[in-house]
Amino acid sequence: MASKILIVDDDQKLLSAFGRTLGREFELETALDGVSGLAAMEDSGPFAVIVSDLRMPGMDGVEFLRRARDQDPEAVLVLLTAYPDLENAVDSINKCGVFRFLTKPCPWESLRKIILAAMREHAKRIGQREDVKDLLGQVRTKDAQLREIHHRLKTNFNVISSYLCLHSMRINDRECLEMIKKVRLKILSMILVHDKLYRSDDLETLPCREYLEDIMLALRDAYDIDGQLSLEMDIPDVRLSHKKILPLGLILTELVTNAVKYAFPDNRKGLISVSLKREGEGYALKVEDNGVGMPANVDPCESETMGLKIVRSLVVGDLRGGMTISRSSGTSYRIMFSE
Repeated sequence: MASKILIVDDDQKLLSAFGRTLGREFELETALDGVSGLAAMEDSGPFAVIVSDLRMPGMDGVEFLRRARDQDPEAVLVLLTAYPDLENAVDSINKCGVFRFLTKPCPWESLRKIILAAMREHAKRIGQREDVKDLLGQVRTKDAQLREIHHRLKTNFNVISSYLCLHSMRINDRECLEMIKKVRLKILSMILVHDKLYRSDDLETLPCREYLEDIMLALRDAYDIDGQLSLEMDIPDVRLSHKKILPLGLILTELVTNAVKYAFPDNRKGLISVSLKREGEGYALKVEDNGVGMPANVDPCESETMGLKIVRSLVVGDLRGGMTISRSSGTSYRIMFSE
């Protein structure tokens, strides 16, 4: 830790007196002007305390201390002057951030106490710097650990998905194959989250549009619907918490899969649209199709099918939101949740 003191004054006799009185207790260096003072900081620094006269030829004390602060922000600055006035005091505080403003002649014992207080202040600043350094180190370590976790989760999910794919090659039952496909699509939505978090500088939020568009592309490829169904998206370029993004992806996967499978029988052409709109302090996700709609005797809010049970669970449990369903023209799901 720096414990040296730099005193800058254009009075050589005063500097010599400083050396005789303070030099016995402190490691002291002196300079006759601001330029020499900055050079001493460069050659012999760092200094714990820098004491400067106010009025000096060329560079005055306020300008010197301002440059000294820029050169070493942790040095504690003291301004000493024989011409005290309010304007100089305010100037030195605003421009330099001086620790103390002293007037000449200053009793040696008073100056000694100020220097000791300044050195304690310097020690505190160094301690704060080390605390910040330790904290930043801990944050970087946590950041690296979280990235490693996301990377491992992504890898594990990929292994599971590949394992399911291999098993599906030995299965001829169409219903079982469809179940495996739906599970793999849900796994993909989780893989995408962990992959984006692993690659992102921000481990808390993700770009909503990019993530949901990736899911829609995966669904299009999985069900080979080019030429039959059109997919439209209206998603704002916003970032949402990963705690919201993942359930949104799972909900979108389930609802679009249901629309592809049931809303357009006999290769009927149609449209599936997805939008996300800001509403009050939250958002509304809409997934709509212009297909044949649900049978009149099916209540989607009470349906015991696995897909809709999953959607309701994600909406209420993970998003802490609500869902409404319209069947006036095709089927329209509207999911509201807070940010």
